[in-house]
Amino acid sequence: MKLKHAILDVMGRDLLRRAAVQLDLADSVDMRRTEAMRSRLSRARRASPEALMRMLPVALVRRVCDVRGVPVTGRKATLVAALLADEANRGGNAGRKRGAAVAAKAPAAKQQPKARARAATKHRKAKPERPSRNGATTGFETELWAAANALRGNMDAAEYKHVVLGVIFLKYISDAFSERHAQLEAERDEGADPEDRDFYIGENVFWVPRGARWAHLQARAKQPSIGSDVDAAMAAIERDNANALGDVLPKDYARPALDKRRLGELIDLVGNIKVGDADARSRDVLGRVY
Repeated sequence: MKLKHAILDVMGRDLLRRAAVQLDLADSVDMRRTEAMRSRLSRARRASPEALMRMLPVALVRRVCDVRGVPVTGRKATLVAALLADEANRGGNAGRKRGAAVAAKAPAAKQQPKARARAATKHRKAKPERPSRNGATTGFETELWAAANALRGNMDAAEYKHVVLGVIFLKYISDAFSERHAQLEAERDEGADPEDRDFYIGENVFWVPRGARWAHLQARAKQPSIGSDVDAAMAAIERDNANALGDVLPKDYARPALDKRRLGELIDLVGNIKVGDADARSRDVLGRVY
């Protein structure tokens, strides 16, 4: 079941009416019939999973998490981010489908590394883990947990989880953006513009403004203002992707209780792990991180 369908299934008549009105669909559907509204919303492109989840109370977001098999602990923003990441890793949007289609058309020689990766997975217990191309090991989950736990210090585990997952989701968005940016740089002679937002939105890749890009944040990781920098990056990404990410990302990294030195160390750590490029998505790195 697609994420959008799971969301619509938990929405009652009143919520469906609210969604139809807010998304300017009320004139094209019988507002007295629950199934008619659900069907209309399922076909409407503007009724994205992100837009629909903004209308849900946290209890219903948790119910969607249950249906999708996504961990249900945390605040609404964390749950929404986890659901979006899960959908992306399942290949639930057009951008992922396009990536699969491109891979299918690629020469057989270029697909051999994936075959080798699958074979290596079958024998993972029998062989030592080796570094992958992205700098993380195939068993990086243990390393990430140990490092994150050390960085946590005296902070409550439940609170620190939100800090970590927010940073990881930001890295996921940034990796996908950086990969698309590199593609566009290579296509400049064909008229591509790496700084044109439309070239990203059209491929279902979130647009990341300059001040919110991972390289910028990692360069400032040791600065005492890194908390404010992360908050500003989250806000800028939401602003420039309002239809998909309006008021979803966490923006409380500047709070005094959060140790900025530890936050910077966390950013450096996550910076060594690719979670959002095509290779990472094919190996479900983000799912394993979560």
